[in-house]
Amino acid sequence: MTLKYSKTPKQIVEFLQKHNLVIDYCIVDESPISNVFADSSMVDKSNAFICYKGVNTDLHKFIPQAIDNSCPLLIIENQKYRQIYCQNVSFILVKDSRKSWSLICSFIHNHPQDKLYMVGITGTNGKTSTVNMISNIYTLSNMAIASIGTLGIRIADKFIENRHTTPDPNILFNCLAEAVESEIKYIFMEVSSHAISQKKISPIIFDIYCLTSFSQDHLDFHKTMEHYFLSKTAPIRDNVKSNGIVVYHRDTIKSLSNNLQRIWYQSIENKKTISIGNKNVDIRYQFDGNIITIENSKFQLLNQKFQIASPFIGNYSNSNLVLAIIIYLLSDPRANDHIKDVIPQLQQIPGRMELISKKPVVIVDYAHTPDAISNLLITVKSYFNQRICLVFGCGGDRDKSKRKVMGEISEKHASLIILTNDNPRGEDPLDIIQDIRMGLSPNFNNSANLKIIPDREEAIKFAITERSEKNTIVIAGKGHENFQQFKNITIPFDDRETAKKYLQQL
Repeated sequence: MTLKYSKTPKQIVEFLQKHNLVIDYCIVDESPISNVFADSSMVDKSNAFICYKGVNTDLHKFIPQAIDNSCPLLIIENQKYRQIYCQNVSFILVKDSRKSWSLICSFIHNHPQDKLYMVGITGTNGKTSTVNMISNIYTLSNMAIASIGTLGIRIADKFIENRHTTPDPNILFNCLAEAVESEIKYIFMEVSSHAISQKKISPIIFDIYCLTSFSQDHLDFHKTMEHYFLSKTAPIRDNVKSNGIVVYHRDTIKSLSNNLQRIWYQSIENKKTISIGNKNVDIRYQFDGNIITIENSKFQLLNQKFQIASPFIGNYSNSNLVLAIIIYLLSDPRANDHIKDVIPQLQQIPGRMELISKKPVVIVDYAHTPDAISNLLITVKSYFNQRICLVFGCGGDRDKSKRKVMGEISEKHASLIILTNDNPRGEDPLDIIQDIRMGLSPNFNNSANLKIIPDREEAIKFAITERSEKNTIVIAGKGHENFQQFKNITIPFDDRETAKKYLQQL
């Protein structure tokens, strides 16, 4: 479906003025604007170019390319570029380009989020699983929905590749508009801390906002755990309806420092909340074998205690499933009629505790944080009575402080560790591996239980062909990804397909 929305530059100025974002403007061309891009190569005579100073690049520097591509409108936030480039082209000088970007895209597309039931899922780990689970529950219940996240964008039966967990505003609001046109009611979307900090979701008001977990990650961007947590909780204040609901796992909050707990409880003041967990919560759940038992204690959501057979492995996956079930029960009054039949039909989530082979046992998982890899290894250890051979690395140009911690955790739970490349990006792969080794004890570092195989395919090959007889093979870090990023090149690479290739040779 190709949608065509537009607003004139004058209408955009008037809209931004209502939000007190306009410093100055000059309109020399009233050509309608159908979208706003931050990539000058995507601009044409119907699309505006948004400029802001990013982490690595100042987009104002690309104004000449945008003008060469017949850009009819520039949105800038640096005053000096007005004199340099904005003589013969319409411009709007704004106080905050990122916030303006999301607001304009929402405005151009007629504020589609206001016509939808919006569910936002945030958390260090568990966002993708929870969104995937709740989306599949609705699909199995024969209801068309849209989902937005790491695994892509789905609008009913249509699939769109997605580069960011939460897409940029030009994509996000176009997809929401398409959902409205398709007469879809429910949107389930991952909300990343980067997207919150970059104000991608500024115009969105959620009916339900869910926190799956919180632990160390992205400190290269946020610098401190407090800033990271503040970004996760900001939408509770700014982007949840007055009668909306905040859903969270009580154990997540109990694990936080006193300061972060204070931030949490301040953020949920005057908000309707539902906590899940094992005790002193609104909705209790227990997981035994593959049976989940859920019952009320405070919130009248379920008529009675009930049990559901789960197709997923481990407490962590099933805590995400409980969150998905609660969201389903909250958002659809008919859910009680379907829930017990639907849950056992759910499929494995790509790259999330994905069982590639049962004999030998080979598991691929996206775990790339200390908390995620700890939960992964604890779950594998409890389900498969074998030693663990762990293949993993850490991403380059990202939070370096977690590498040593992940080394410590891996030694605690794995009998054999194969350190390899993840997505090294601009860093020397051997430097990343050395950072991980700093978390390993001297004895382990110098033992036969540690292998250094930078080539990821060779590392997976070695694990499966040489060590799979008496070990459960766990390949962690990249999950569903079908690429590998190096300094100047991105190559096709899929852990799951690579594992299958060498399993066939056994």
